[in-house]
Amino acid sequence: LFRSKIEYSKDGFSSDTNTITTSTTDDGSYDWTIPNDPSSTVTVRISDAADATVNDVSDANFTLEATPSITVTYPNGGETLTGGSTATITWTSVNISANVKIEYSKDGFVSDTNTIVASTTDDGSYDWTIPNDPSSTVTVRISDASDASINDVSDADITILSGLSIDENTIESMRIYPNPTKGMIYIETVDTEEIISVKLYDLLGKVIMVSETNNTVDLKYLPSGIYFIKIKTQNNHIVRRIIKD
Repeated sequence: LFRSKIEYSKDGFSSDTNTITTSTTDDGSYDWTIPNDPSSTVTVRISDAADATVNDVSDANFTLEATPSITVTYPNGGETLTGGSTATITWTSVNISANVKIEYSKDGFVSDTNTIVASTTDDGSYDWTIPNDPSSTVTVRISDASDASINDVSDADITILSGLSIDENTIESMRIYPNPTKGMIYIETVDTEEIISVKLYDLLGKVIMVSETNNTVDLKYLPSGIYFIKIKTQNNHIVRRIIKD
C-alpha cells in the first residue's frame, strides 16, 4: 500500500513546518490530535511519503484555537488569610466563556465544596470576603461557568485563620496578665461582674482549652505561639491575644 506524510504550517510552509505523521496508510483519512498551537493562518499538506513532490495543500487558511484553560494566580498556595477580611482572587484564562465560577474546599473538593460565587465576569479578579471557616487545608477552584471541566485549583493549601476579633474597648474592664507568658495566665476583674466562662483558641479558631477555673489559665503544656483567650461575663465578652513564650 502507498504511504502518505501529513504536515501543517502557520505560514504556508515558508519557515514553519510541523509533522503530523511521517507515514500513514494511504486510505483517505487520519485522526489528528489538534495541537495547542493557535493561529488563524494554518494549512495542511499531504504528500507521498516516498516522493515529497507529489503533494497537495489546503486551498485556504483555517484556524486553530487555543485550548481553553484557566490558571489560578492568587491565592495559589501558602497564603494565610483571616476570616472577615477581604482578599482579591486573581486568575488568567484562555478561550473560555464570559463567566467563571469560584469555589473553595477544606479537603481538596472530596466532600467539602463551598461556593464563593456561582458566576462572575471573567475579568481576572474577584474580591472575596473570607469566611470565618478556619482550616489549614483550603484550596480555591475556578472553573468555566458553562463548562466545569475547564478549571484550575490552587497549587497548594491555603490557611484561613479564625476571625476572632479583639474588643479593645472592653479590655480595660479586666486585667489579664502576664502577657507574654511562660505558662500561667491570671484574670482579674476591676468590678463585680462575674466571669462565666474562659476559653482558649488556636490561630485556626479551634477551642483547645476550657478553663476549669474562671480566673486562671495554664498554658505551660502548650507549644510556644499565639493564642486567643475569650472571656465571657454576665453582660459582655472580650477576646485577647495571648503570646506563649
